[in-house]
Amino acid sequence: MSGFDNEVLFAENWDFRGTSPVSGQATSGGDLPIGTGGTPAIKVGQLVSSDGTVSINYIDPNLDLSAGASVATTYVGDTGSATPVANSLNVDGIEETSIRASGNTLSVFSPRLARFVVDPTTDRGTHTTIASAVAAASSGDSIMIRPGTYTEDYTDPGGLNFFAAPNTNINGNVTIVGKITQTAAGNSTYSGIQFQTNGDVILEFAGSGSIQTNFFNCSFFFSDGDCFTVNNASCSPNFNNCNFHQTADSLDLYNITLCGTAKFINCRLFNSSSVPGIANIAAGNVSIINSSFQEHRFTAGTTSIFQAFDSTFDGDGNNIVLVTTSGTGASHEINGCSFTSGSAASISIGSGTTCKIGEIEVNSTNANPVTGAGSINYGEIVFSNTGNGINVTSSTARSVATGQISFDDGTNYLDYYEEGTWTPELTGSTGAPTIAYTSQIGRYTRIGNMVYVKALVIVNTISGGSGSVRITNLPFTSANDGCQNPTGGVIPNGVDYDNAATFLTAAVPANVAYAVVYEAKDAATGSAVSITDFSASDNITIGITYRV
Repeated sequence: MSGFDNEVLFAENWDFRGTSPVSGQATSGGDLPIGTGGTPAIKVGQLVSSDGTVSINYIDPNLDLSAGASVATTYVGDTGSATPVANSLNVDGIEETSIRASGNTLSVFSPRLARFVVDPTTDRGTHTTIASAVAAASSGDSIMIRPGTYTEDYTDPGGLNFFAAPNTNINGNVTIVGKITQTAAGNSTYSGIQFQTNGDVILEFAGSGSIQTNFFNCSFFFSDGDCFTVNNASCSPNFNNCNFHQTADSLDLYNITLCGTAKFINCRLFNSSSVPGIANIAAGNVSIINSSFQEHRFTAGTTSIFQAFDSTFDGDGNNIVLVTTSGTGASHEINGCSFTSGSAASISIGSGTTCKIGEIEVNSTNANPVTGAGSINYGEIVFSNTGNGINVTSSTARSVATGQISFDDGTNYLDYYEEGTWTPELTGSTGAPTIAYTSQIGRYTRIGNMVYVKALVIVNTISGGSGSVRITNLPFTSANDGCQNPTGGVIPNGVDYDNAATFLTAAVPANVAYAVVYEAKDAATGSAVSITDFSASDNITIGITYRV
């Protein structure tokens, strides 16, 4: 103090206000009496009298906790200098419960884990809304969200990390009710947050920039709007260990007009409504891995690709077709999955599409649990509680008209066994006759890629026709390997073929569904039997083995 050199102001057990000293202490409460009009205390960084007539301040830092005063020090990681309220300065952290300061108090909570902290209570975080924190943040920043329900829409600029405060769980204490839109390029991350619709979708991805936003341990409740939409060829949202809840009729998990690849890994969808939704992708890829979906339909169209691995699809309660492909997609793949679809077909392969199916289990009472007008390449399929099994582009169960059924290379062909009936018919290679039949009986057995067929054809009346005779309607198209299958035998009765021929035989050319009847001659080249060699009451019995 002025006028003193190396001196210390000292008052021993004395009260300058004229009251009697208290033995053994300066005053009650340990206050140092300076000035008049009160009992001031020694404060952090400042010595001041109750009436302000004497004030001794440290030069740096000046921690004046008087209401409205400023704090001279800027704290790294905070928003800057703070202004105390009611002589209180609060440094917020991540504790779930804390007592705000009151009176002449400096409160320091636990250090926070992010630069930006959102809390609905003023002074408990850097912001009270997520949108305001997003506006202040830059790419690479983290935003920690403390427990609460945040009803707001905002735009994600990309490149941010949103996470619920620690110790909250997957259906925990942080809920965002509203719509999040992302159009700008950048990869954001969301962890441990619960999302709810508020009359619109929860997530909307659009624009043209590269977006790969990731969701970890999140929950999505869609009750008055679909869950999410994507219309960006460079957008690939990823959902890992997330739960989806459809709680109202006819709401969709996703509507994808265009995307890169949307992935679901270790995810689950629950439907508590009466009407299943549809997850539809028009263009782009959807990949489902080790996930389960209840009472929801998946459709893929135009130029999209649908892939599912080691996942379960259950639509038994509503008897729905679980996966439907259409358009021109050529690389749909389903492997290691199980399907339960009640009385409906489980999988429908649409015209123009090709689907690779292997090691799946299908539980359906439908006559054709795997059906459609496209092409299927399949390995082992286990059918339970079913009718015929596979019917792709055909009026005959498990046969093919315009589609193609085949095995992929490397498949254990002996895993496949099938038997059934077929209807043999006679025709000419260049002109079809008019025929009335007495009998048309056909049987077949398929083991792996080999088919064994037999048939009895009895002609009642026949007229017209030209060219070599063909026996049509074979149950499977022969392999397109450039080689005929000349192993068939024919037993004729009344057929007026060449008398010089020793016997008749049949062969199946490559990539067709008919057999040609030949006459074999000694020391001469055999030739095809003509359709005109058949007349009323003629009949033939054939047995053929061919490869598919």
